[in-house]
Amino acid sequence: MEFLSQQGFVSLLETVRRDVGPSWKAYFDFNETFSHFFQYLISRYGAYNIIFSGIHLDWIPKDFSLTAEEFNEALNYHLEKYGAMPFGQPVTSLISSSTYTVFGHNKDCPWLTMHSVGNKPRDHRVADSLEIIFNLVPPYPGINFEPYYTGWKHEINSPNGEQPFPNSERDNYFSRAQMYGSVLSGGLSGHVHGTAAYDITTTGEPEGARPHVWDAFRYNSANYMKHLNSFVLSEGEKFQDLLPSREDVIPNKAPDSPLDGLDGWAYMMRNSKKRFCIALF
Repeated sequence: MEFLSQQGFVSLLETVRRDVGPSWKAYFDFNETFSHFFQYLISRYGAYNIIFSGIHLDWIPKDFSLTAEEFNEALNYHLEKYGAMPFGQPVTSLISSSTYTVFGHNKDCPWLTMHSVGNKPRDHRVADSLEIIFNLVPPYPGINFEPYYTGWKHEINSPNGEQPFPNSERDNYFSRAQMYGSVLSGGLSGHVHGTAAYDITTTGEPEGARPHVWDAFRYNSANYMKHLNSFVLSEGEKFQDLLPSREDVIPNKAPDSPLDGLDGWAYMMRNSKKRFCIALF
């Protein structure tokens, strides 16, 4: 964490993965001990410029996770007992669908100060979720933490049922389309680039469902991130005044463009004075 901070990285720090919840609660006072663990992480890393994920809740399987309500109760318990982050760092959760649909907003989950979408779906439908988040009152920042992952052949990573060859033109196109589509739908907090090597398959681990990490590092999709930065910041701080406006692109989709795909959609954000916009076709 110290090294990453020295290099200028803002780290996403998570507490634990959802799987540990049922056994933890079976043997301990969950609210008390989870809040204590949460505070330990803040005490150890809370001076760094971080984004803190209260719980890794990318899926809520019955019998293998506590409910969102149980995690929300524990996180609210921590806030009441220990207070907010020491330097106002954002607190969110890596999620399935969106933090808004899972936890609610503002007074429903006072510990949460940044909304996210992710894990499922990984296609055009996340644009609708991000626009909903963007228009919430009071406004919170929003981000897509788990967009389309290049090289990952999995049913939840299959726009319109398609699973292209890793690092192919089509594979990289999906990553690029999801990146711009997410940001131009209101995810102005930034964008996360992901690959199928998310669990760092390396020496001694057979290649298969996951590529080796040294191959995934060479995927062309990662190169698109710098262009997103240049594009969104091309007019400096003006991007902060942009509002999702894809309904003003007529038409904003090609005929028969699938809702669960990443082809044929147009996205736009513009300021209220209609003097500045950024768009993707």
